[in-house]
Amino acid sequence: MNKHLLSPRLIVILKALLVVEEPLSASALAQITGISKRTLFREISGCNRLLKPFDLVLETKTGKGLWLSGTQFAKDNLKKVLDAQKSSFVNKQQRQSMLVAELLKSRELLKLSSFSTLFDVSEGTISNDIDDIEDWFKRYHLVIERKPGVGVNVIGSEDDVRKAMTDFVHTQLDENNDWAFVIHANSHEALEQYFQSQEESSILNLLNKAILKKVIQALRFHANDILLLYAQSSIIGLIIHLTIALERLAKKEIITIQPFILDQLKEDEDFEMARRVAQIMEVEFNMPFPKAEVAYILMHLKGAKRRVLDQSSQALENLSKDAQIQSIVQQLISHFEAASGMILMDDQLHMGLMTHLRPTLTRLHYQLEIRNPLLDQIKKNYAQVFTWTTQAVVPIEKFLHINLPEDEIGYLAIHFGAAIERAKSNVSAKPSLKVGVVCASGIGISSLLSTRIMNLFPTLKSVIPLSVDDIAQMKEVDLLVSTLDLKHIGRDFVFVHPLLLDEDIKKIDKAIHQVQPRNDQLHQSLSLDDQLLHMANIQNTVLHAVAQLRIERIKPPNKKENFIEMLCKLVFEETDRATLATSDILHRESMGSIILEDAGIMLLHAKSKATKQFEFKIFLSETPLTFLKEANIKAVVFMLIQEHPLTVQKSLLSMINQSLIDDERFIMDIQSQNESRIRESVQRLCQTWLTTQTKQHILG
Repeated sequence: MNKHLLSPRLIVILKALLVVEEPLSASALAQITGISKRTLFREISGCNRLLKPFDLVLETKTGKGLWLSGTQFAKDNLKKVLDAQKSSFVNKQQRQSMLVAELLKSRELLKLSSFSTLFDVSEGTISNDIDDIEDWFKRYHLVIERKPGVGVNVIGSEDDVRKAMTDFVHTQLDENNDWAFVIHANSHEALEQYFQSQEESSILNLLNKAILKKVIQALRFHANDILLLYAQSSIIGLIIHLTIALERLAKKEIITIQPFILDQLKEDEDFEMARRVAQIMEVEFNMPFPKAEVAYILMHLKGAKRRVLDQSSQALENLSKDAQIQSIVQQLISHFEAASGMILMDDQLHMGLMTHLRPTLTRLHYQLEIRNPLLDQIKKNYAQVFTWTTQAVVPIEKFLHINLPEDEIGYLAIHFGAAIERAKSNVSAKPSLKVGVVCASGIGISSLLSTRIMNLFPTLKSVIPLSVDDIAQMKEVDLLVSTLDLKHIGRDFVFVHPLLLDEDIKKIDKAIHQVQPRNDQLHQSLSLDDQLLHMANIQNTVLHAVAQLRIERIKPPNKKENFIEMLCKLVFEETDRATLATSDILHRESMGSIILEDAGIMLLHAKSKATKQFEFKIFLSETPLTFLKEANIKAVVFMLIQEHPLTVQKSLLSMINQSLIDDERFIMDIQSQNESRIRESVQRLCQTWLTTQTKQHILG
């Protein structure tokens, strides 16, 4: 291959495809590489002629995506060639981010001409870029010093430089589209490979890659149980925090902490977890971790985002005992009511603010920043609620002697906005929107997307998972969101990617503001006989779910096909039914697997004639499933539903699948592999669903 025939954009595209094992949709690849889909297809046109000497083919298939086809040896050869290239394809924002990185990396004077060469722009452009980024440095009490004819450098204390460096890398995690790949890659190996594949000009060169690699490996092998507790973005943040700390220790740069603060932190429930992380690093790097460093790890953990909300009775009891937070929440609600003129008698608001403020106050006390990726959307779409919240926090700021950043105010505004909508639903006859989320079965992807959409748009009245067959009967749904093409149904819908990309969220938001609620006459139209039959179906569905539930330990084979066949034989004694179920699940899996890596769970589901009602089983393995690229999947939730299921059957199974995302107790019970705890959790979920369905039916 003549490397000069490769455009900078094509280099970026090929590098992105080289570090994934599964096909990428055009939308996802465009988002990862930061270009439009039109540009993407223009760049790959004729690409296979250039790839031919490498025995590689760029495959594209509608509905599946794009991928590189060939041996690993061929891919490695291509990677070596691409790594030798320095792509100059950067826009103004990327260039300024790289400029910040270069200035933070070096405390020596750097000439404008060197930046001009690096970014392939004029020195005048670099000078303008420095003007633009000066305000960012001032936030950290840092000054960009310019010496005409000599160069530029950053002036400030080491502590301020380190804080700026840490926050800068965290910002790139949230804002740089390349990081979308890290999250979607969903594996420690892909994360490590991504770190290693960065170009010389990447912001990730702020980090010592040798230390970084050892940190990832040490956490993966010795602290995987800790990693499971936190969201993927917070895991990446912890890795970066440890990498920077270890590099600082290697340079004998010792930080200190006031003894009375350290004594307080030692009483924290997570201090032992932080000390364990420090001990793992001590062994891996053969260097002592001072107590102050353990304290800083703890601060990071306290400010990190938990994978799911801890709703256990003990956790809620602990929150309720915290008198200071109770007082702050009561004042906050009171000031919001004064600003808005509303009365919010809402236990859910009170507990939500309690749960949110506990880690928030820890972060603010230790000056750990929080970032809210939805801030712009909140300020735009819920401007009045944001203004009221801003007014409500002023007395709290004075009382605590702190300044709440806008990102934090945005999170509080979400809680208040949801409470306002709940209050409106109690006093207003005008219904809010019902959204139906469509996938093939109505119990798989649609269930998971429903949870995410409800979290993104808490003012919605309800978000219901649907199958294609449900659409005609669900006339009361105001808006359809679908992962499938529904042009044949004769109704408007929002077509989205199963990963729900940023562009999909914008489309949903636009549709929500345009659609008018439909009148729901379903309940009134039911006869007494129909209502009694519906109530019987609700009760029978719960009885069947509890009676047929099976929790079984397995030894998984190495091949996915054999694994699915084994499970179906365990579920069905009859060979014909097991064979049919195997075929249906494999067909569904050909569309893409559903893996909840943070929870360590795989969801297998399908519609099938093999069952007359539905099957719901949970299979547990002592060892991870080796045929999956995800590292630590030890549980499988198995669901089959009849080809023409009752609405209540799909509703129950969808609720169970949604709980795999937002019910920490259920997830923890599955992870414990304790059969009695899992069964109790399922019974609890069924009881909650039964109560909700009964109330909805009675109240209409």
